Amino acid sequence: ILQYEGTRYQGWQRQDSTGNTIQGKLEAILGKMTGLGFVQVDGSGRTDSGVHALGQVANFKIDTEMTKEQAFALSKQMMSGQKWKTFVLDLSFIGWEILSACTLGILSIFYVEPYRFMTNAALYERLAYGNVNAGSQTGNDAQSVGA
Repeated sequence: ILQYEGTRYQGWQRQDSTGNTIQGKLEAILGKMTGLGFVQVDGSGRTDSGVHALGQVANFKIDTEMTKEQAFALSKQMMSGQKWKTFVLDLSFIGWEILSACTLGILSIFYVEPYRFMTNAALYERLAYGNVNAGSQTGNDAQSVGA
């Protein structure tokens, strides 16, 4: 089950004319992470350009010899040197969480959680593609990963 803020994307469904779709990005990241090059992701529905999703259901199947231990090792390798930045990024949402509590969670449902998930997805996308070097970001850069 996925949540995303679709403002910067051309909808859910993969398109030949652009790689800037949620499905396209997800397939590219999964392909890179698994080393398979391409992993087909099937969604239960689709969204139009600029539309957000709160509970998009999708699945994928990979045929790989990667064990769970290898998957955890790859995850650990991706996070090497990035844990502090990820922690600071998570801390940057405290104010939003407090404000969300004041709105009985409504702000969290429609803004904070989708934004947090997209920010984390952008961080992991950068880690998967190797664009983040240890020590290369400032605190402000780490907070703007999803911006």
